[in-house]
Amino acid sequence: MALNTRNLWLVLLGLALVAGCAGRQATSSGNQATPSKQVSLSEADRHYQLGAQYLKDGDLDSAAAEFRSAIDSDPAHRKAYRGLGSVYLKQGRPTDAVVAYRKVSDLAPNEPDGHADLGSAYMAAGEYADAAGEYRVAIQLNPTTLDYMTGLAGAFEKQGMLPEAIEAYRKAVEMTPRSDARYLPNILSLANLLYENQIFADAISVYKTALSLAPDDFGVIETLGRLSLKVENYPSAADYYEKAVALKPTDPQLRYWLATAYTKMGSTDKAIANMNRAVELNPDNPDLYWLLGDLYNRAQRYDDAIGAAAKLLAIKPNSAGAFCVWGEALARQGRYDEAKAQYGKAVASGDPAWSPYAAREIEKLGQQQQGGQPGK
Repeated sequence: MALNTRNLWLVLLGLALVAGCAGRQATSSGNQATPSKQVSLSEADRHYQLGAQYLKDGDLDSAAAEFRSAIDSDPAHRKAYRGLGSVYLKQGRPTDAVVAYRKVSDLAPNEPDGHADLGSAYMAAGEYADAAGEYRVAIQLNPTTLDYMTGLAGAFEKQGMLPEAIEAYRKAVEMTPRSDARYLPNILSLANLLYENQIFADAISVYKTALSLAPDDFGVIETLGRLSLKVENYPSAADYYEKAVALKPTDPQLRYWLATAYTKMGSTDKAIANMNRAVELNPDNPDLYWLLGDLYNRAQRYDDAIGAAAKLLAIKPNSAGAFCVWGEALARQGRYDEAKAQYGKAVASGDPAWSPYAAREIEKLGQQQQGGQPGK
């Protein structure tokens, strides 16, 4: 049946009212087409997040309190135990840190970071064997993490297990990309261990790699010079000490070692120049004067040798070393009686480092005089 006009109007008006009420209800209740869900933190998580913020801000006591509250609310809250371990390490309480990190590894035995954290706590507590054990577990669970391997190497090193530490550092170096900031420290750790273990050839090779990464590293350059002297590669020693001197030109000890390298090479003039510079830089060191005098005797510059001996006696009267340098300069010129007199002063000094040598020289000079042989 057809609706009349009045009835049609009433129907439309009713529909409009219903739609308006529904729209206002949706607006007033805050409902949307895709409502967002509110995430509610547990009490343990709220304490943990507060603790993490306190730890970040350096408020260790407040951080520890919040982490403990989180654990009270949830005894299986691993993050809270881990945070507590971090606080204890920063507070210098490694034994307490071990307890906290042990709880982390107990709760998640297959989590490698938990074992590595426990290893670091054992390291801080001086329990190096236990630290090595935890680092080994971490490596078994994740063999590709560099920090686990360097931690194991450090634990071996602390125990004096140098071959094992060297092998672990070798692996760490192999695992480290050259672009990684940890590459150079790992290289140096390996090189130092090789040096300490007297594996000099390998140490030199590794230090050279370090030098290619840090060409102006004074410690590496100086160590390469020292190692080159040990393996009797004197030209290399001279090169490295020249570089070291360029970096620290007023260091008398470097000049001494550079002079030593040149002496071994037979470059006496260069040796004398550097020893003279060492004396200028450290004029109160008596050892440098007799070394300089010895170099002058090698160069047949006997007056200069006697001059160096005289300077030595001026700062250290009754120096047996000065008397011996002086005696040698005289003996080499055939002035035997004068030489024996100087050597006699060395004998009379009673210096155990020089007196036996001086007595033998007197005896040799006497034999030469009796046999009519020329002096040295």
